[in-house]
Amino acid sequence: MWITYQFAAIFFWAAMNVVDSLLVRHYQKNPFVLGWFLSGISLVMLLLMAVFVDIRTPWMWWIALAGITGWIGDLVFYRTIRELDVSVANIGWSIMAIVMGIAGFFLFDERWSGMQLAGAALVIGGIVVLSLWHQKITKPRSLLWLPALGCSYVPFYILQKALLLQGIHLFQVFFWMFIGREVTTMMIPLLIPSLRRNIFQYVSEAPKSFYLWGICAIGLFTAGNFLTTAAFASGPASLVSVVGNAQPFIVLFFAWLMVRIAPLSAPKELLTKQSVTVKIVSFTIVYSGLALIALAQ
Repeated sequence: MWITYQFAAIFFWAAMNVVDSLLVRHYQKNPFVLGWFLSGISLVMLLLMAVFVDIRTPWMWWIALAGITGWIGDLVFYRTIRELDVSVANIGWSIMAIVMGIAGFFLFDERWSGMQLAGAALVIGGIVVLSLWHQKITKPRSLLWLPALGCSYVPFYILQKALLLQGIHLFQVFFWMFIGREVTTMMIPLLIPSLRRNIFQYVSEAPKSFYLWGICAIGLFTAGNFLTTAAFASGPASLVSVVGNAQPFIVLFFAWLMVRIAPLSAPKELLTKQSVTVKIVSFTIVYSGLALIALAQ
């Protein structure tokens, strides 16, 4: 059942990535300020969810504290999609799959074999192909954001898996980790005077379309996050991460679709023949490596 959850999650995550890239490109480039606005929308959705779902658990404070680790990942994500095409940024998740596989071996008694090592080598090879042909895609230094993104969310998902293994209900883990993440995202910028001024200024300046896209992004994020949590609850951490990494292909398609339908609102995505060829080749190498990791389970 976990694979069904994760395949469904891929489409929500991919669409969310495209909308987030659109928000960064056309509306707000500061990750702290953008995160603050989106967290406000998230908290409203969470409060509505609390009306219909039993969220009571003696572990709630600990789960909320664990959720703070997701805030760090969000900041790195917003900066990554500012620097890179949104489809290229998604290769960062393949690095997360490798790190999650290693963590699963040490923490959750999951297997790590020679085939998995070969798969990891292919993933790295795909990133090397991308970096060697990067000239028309991005600056070499910008590609350093890929491993940063891949590693930044690992603590969040490791803690999530550990909490689920303790027998805590899926809804409770999802809700309280989300709460910890969003409350942190909202409170930290308010404690920094320069960020606070930027936020209050943008409240009066932001067009209505910003809020509409923001609601769309948070709705997609909530659905993707819940489905991924459900996948982690019933499947191996490493395999769930691997399956999720079909995402770059879908993100590339969604970005192309946005460019065709609404070019003035398109996300950051270079779609020249050379760019698309490099991306598809590197994505294919990366995903072949991830498939080896999956088959080794």
